[in-house]
Amino acid sequence: MFHPAWNNRPVGVLSNNDGCIIARSNELKAAGIPMGAPYFKHKKQLEAMKAVIVSSNYALYGDMSARVMYTLGQLAPDMEIYSIDEAWLDMTGIRHGTLDALGREIVMRVFQHTGIPVSMGIGPTKTLAKIANRICKQHAIPGRVFNIGNAKSLDAVLAGVAVGDIWGIGRRWAEKLNQHHIYTALDLRNADPDHMRKRYSVVMQRLIMELRGITCLDKEDIAPKKQIIASRSFGQRITCKQALSEAVALHATRAGEKLREQHSVCGAIQVSIRSGKHNVNEPYFSRSCIIRFPVPTAERL
Repeated sequence: MFHPAWNNRPVGVLSNNDGCIIARSNELKAAGIPMGAPYFKHKKQLEAMKAVIVSSNYALYGDMSARVMYTLGQLAPDMEIYSIDEAWLDMTGIRHGTLDALGREIVMRVFQHTGIPVSMGIGPTKTLAKIANRICKQHAIPGRVFNIGNAKSLDAVLAGVAVGDIWGIGRRWAEKLNQHHIYTALDLRNADPDHMRKRYSVVMQRLIMELRGITCLDKEDIAPKKQIIASRSFGQRITCKQALSEAVALHATRAGEKLREQHSVCGAIQVSIRSGKHNVNEPYFSRSCIIRFPVPTAERL
């Protein structure tokens, strides 16, 4: 938004203290730069390709997110914010023939009001809408809107989606599903829902039903997270105990904010510290401790 000249250039965003690459433009992804890669390992490659690399600015991201969500809320009958850069728009009652046009209008209006390009996936269930949105971004669909209900062959669309790319399917589940010859969204849709519930959970059963176009999955079935991690790498060597204490306090505060945002309580807190894994000339150091609360809490201390 603030640097139009960066359009179509490889752009990356670094984590706190510029340790790892945590966001990548499509050009950076195409260059094979992996998510979470240590910046120093790829610095020469990034310089050679004249990539734009910037530090994180979470206050700015939060402000821009609020602007986008406000605009979406003005244009949709009902909205459910899912994360800093995702939201569900409930279009129940809107005629099917007008959905695509409305979607393009919303995408255009968000760009006009905020300068942020967004994409929209439309589907009869949240799971199918998420798949549609993924396809929209991957294939640069004109108008930045893809309605999966208009696909000539839904089977062909689902066959092109890896099971690990389905909303709610984590790496471990994906590995287990692959072991049972379930590799794509189509394979999972065709699986027996009752059998999969017994083998995995009721969430897996509901994902299968959602892939079949039957709405039965709420945000709460995927979230909240059972574990919240707040961690950052230091930009320089830390030898002062006070500096470490301040860092722990800051991370605990952020974790508490996330905890209260999802209306959860905490049963235990773990603090850990590690030295850099890439320091080949020094022994690796790692320590941690855990404190369990007698009563789960979300209270500010």
